[in-house]
Amino acid sequence: MRHRRGVTIIMVLLALGSSYNILVGILTLSEYYASALFSAASTGAAMKFTLASFALALIYGLYKRKGWALFLSILFMCFGLLDSIWTMYIQMLLGYPYTIAVVAIALFSLGIYYLSRRSVREEFYQ
Repeated sequence: MRHRRGVTIIMVLLALGSSYNILVGILTLSEYYASALFSAASTGAAMKFTLASFALALIYGLYKRKGWALFLSILFMCFGLLDSIWTMYIQMLLGYPYTIAVVAIALFSLGIYYLSRRSVREEFYQ
């Protein structure tokens, strides 16, 4: 249990991301409730709720030190990294600020690096 603090930080970041996705899903549904775009908005909100549920399952698995949670967390972070790179590219093309995308790239990269370390993996596959 040498890496308890690092895994806890990753679980907290996953919880914050999950809370954000739930909030965005609720706000999307409330914004488009009486609109012709409600069907599309509900699809987007359902995707946000699914991502939040998946992140909560990962938090549980990381807390219990399950091997599947380690593997899926790294995979989840790889997709997040690719999405953040794409988001930064699009924001640069459109002239929008991309600071949050850069922070997300850094956090996903650090998370992947940390969870890929041998000493961390050994805690999950004992």
